[in-house]
Amino acid sequence: MIKTISIYFFCVSFIYISSGCFHNYDNKKENRNIFLSLSDSSIRIPIDAQTYPQSGCSFAYNSKMGVSYLVYLNKRFNEIHFYYINSLKLAFKVKIDLTGPNGVGSKINGFWVHDIDSIYITPKARKIIFLINKKGEIIEKIKYDNYSSNLRTKDKINRMMAFYSNTKTPLIILNHNLYISMLPGGNWNNYSKEELTKTELTFSLNPINKQLNVLPITYPLSAFNSNNLGYSRIFADGRFVYSFNSDHNLYVTKDHSKINKHIAKSSYISSFERNPKNVSLQDIFLKQCSTPAYIRIIYDPYRKVYYRIAYPGVSVNKNDNLRELIKYIPVFSIIILDQDFTKIGETMMPENKFNVSDIFVAKEGLYVSENHIKNPAFNPDFLSFRLLSLVNYEK
Repeated sequence: MIKTISIYFFCVSFIYISSGCFHNYDNKKENRNIFLSLSDSSIRIPIDAQTYPQSGCSFAYNSKMGVSYLVYLNKRFNEIHFYYINSLKLAFKVKIDLTGPNGVGSKINGFWVHDIDSIYITPKARKIIFLINKKGEIIEKIKYDNYSSNLRTKDKINRMMAFYSNTKTPLIILNHNLYISMLPGGNWNNYSKEELTKTELTFSLNPINKQLNVLPITYPLSAFNSNNLGYSRIFADGRFVYSFNSDHNLYVTKDHSKINKHIAKSSYISSFERNPKNVSLQDIFLKQCSTPAYIRIIYDPYRKVYYRIAYPGVSVNKNDNLRELIKYIPVFSIIILDQDFTKIGETMMPENKFNVSDIFVAKEGLYVSENHIKNPAFNPDFLSFRLLSLVNYEK
């Protein structure tokens, strides 16, 4: 049952991130009745018994030869699967070893396909990036916590969690530099506003000269609205776009020196709420289920729009399966933004039908996974995606 949420006018204030100067944009264009429509089209890719039907890390990839793939992380067996989108068949699997000459030391939590034979791997809880080929052979090891001799920079890296190249913060490669965005380590409940606004989030690595640079973007003050310090960061149309879980705004920059703020508020989210300190794990889970959050920002290069995924929060009690609710959120909306980050529409998705963790963009539109465990049509033998079509929009 969706929690009743009242809509209110959000007052925009100026916020400064580190040394970067903010320019504020308050988007007030009227909604032009643009929305995402559930089409009759879907894709169903058959999978074997060893493939888990939900990933949380899947990307669409178009090869230099013009072949379209769905690239899918099968965490259970430390594999990356390449599926043909056109024929809905498995093309090949990349098996990543844990030990041995090509071992990465732990389960992988993310990846990025640079090209069909150059795949970047980010293992769990290790501050290292592996470059492998399609055979799973290691080409290069990038141990980024050793890239800087500056003690202050090393300390900043050591205080952060390991980087995972997933759908929320994919690896970005520009001019031989790798851009990684990380989360602060430790207990998030214990961070003060002052600490957050001094916590840099993004680093650039140059594997050629082994240089690491700290980029001047930190948490905005509004990130302190809740205890959820998660965020999504992408690079699209020549710009880095940051979407913080507890912030109605998007933060956009070309070079991390000048940062523009754009309001991109969901009509289904009014406010956020913080946990008190020293609460039980169950109370933390309860709050996570009931507190709204912005989950992810996605760029659609075919229609030149952005999609921001918003979770309105749900009413829960201690008898609910909280871990399941966190993994498979029951409801979410998709905010539609034009190239100038003006909100032009928002669509609420049907309850318990779609898995928000697996979404990708194709020429036909936005594909959303139907593999939600409470979806009556869920079949674990297939990767099933429903096509959403953008209605009443002209580029």
